Amino acid sequence: MKVPIIKPHVGKLTSRVRSLADQTQHYYRTAEHQRWAKDVVDKANGRCQRCGRNTDFRGNPIRLYADHIKEIKDGGIWTESNGQALCGSCHTVKTLHEKAKRWRTPI
Repeated sequence: MKVPIIKPHVGKLTSRVRSLADQTQHYYRTAEHQRWAKDVVDKANGRCQRCGRNTDFRGNPIRLYADHIKEIKDGGIWTESNGQALCGSCHTVKTLHEKAKRWRTPI
């Protein structure tokens, strides 16, 4: 009796890195979010609302990121009062702090 040979099925491996657009939630690409972000950043007048910086170490204007004070996934809403404009450093610190709080909260 001849025993059939079973070939394992291995999916293709890819080195493709997901683009930033693929990694973000869909609502960050909506017109509603873009309008909200522009309003939040415009209201800040070019200054980080956490540390107060408006230039980098070379004297160039800094990039500001529109940030939800209370994140949408935590029940925040899309209002200008729930937004703040943060520099890259402050945005990173705030985001990591929020993620750490979420990890510590029991389900």
